[in-house]
Amino acid sequence: MLTSHYYAEGPPESPDSDIKHLLQPQPDLIEQMRKLVEDGKAAKAPYRMSEGNTCYNGGKAGVSDSFASALWGADFMLSLAQMGVAGINFHGGGQGFYTPIAGGGKAPLEARPLYYGMLFYREFASGSLIPCRLDTGGVNATAYACFNARGRLALAVINKDLRQDLYLNLQGNVFLRPSRTIALQAPGADSKTDIRLGGQSLASRSWNPVYSPRDHSSAVHVPKTSSMLIEFEGVTL
Repeated sequence: MLTSHYYAEGPPESPDSDIKHLLQPQPDLIEQMRKLVEDGKAAKAPYRMSEGNTCYNGGKAGVSDSFASALWGADFMLSLAQMGVAGINFHGGGQGFYTPIAGGGKAPLEARPLYYGMLFYREFASGSLIPCRLDTGGVNATAYACFNARGRLALAVINKDLRQDLYLNLQGNVFLRPSRTIALQAPGADSKTDIRLGGQSLASRSWNPVYSPRDHSSAVHVPKTSSMLIEFEGVTL
């Protein structure tokens, strides 16, 4: 297979390696991935991101181990999947700042914020991705669409904006009755604890997704620095 490495920022000691920079759009990455996927197809070999994470040299304290890494990771995985990347290996292990799961040996295992982003991705990407375009109105946010394992249309919306909430209007002949949602949230982008997916944390080392029922309203609110998965009861395409 064709492989490469990618780190969103670094070195850790640089003042520019911060949460604001991590959550900004990265068009150069998208263009690079498109070319690598095309090269892989030409060589009849899949392209895989064989190593990557937020900040090289083990990550940066307060950035790589913050909730911002969960938002970045979910968006990173979904954007690459949408382009046809075969898979991603996050670098980690031990007590590194960017590791998804910390611990080992005599140290207890602990789910870091990035792991919540991976769970959000897993909950959404269980079906077939379909094209999606989001008019953000200037908010730093992304959206992805799929037909999930239940055969329902689902949207994953990631609001990476540090200041602005996102208000979605899901009216039209494509969207019918938003039926339930599940949110990935924390007190702030710099939070290291109290991170919840579906209202639950992984403190108990287990997670059962809890969806919130919707009243079928076409208006959906996605607060700043949060992600939401929206599932619909029906769809016409």
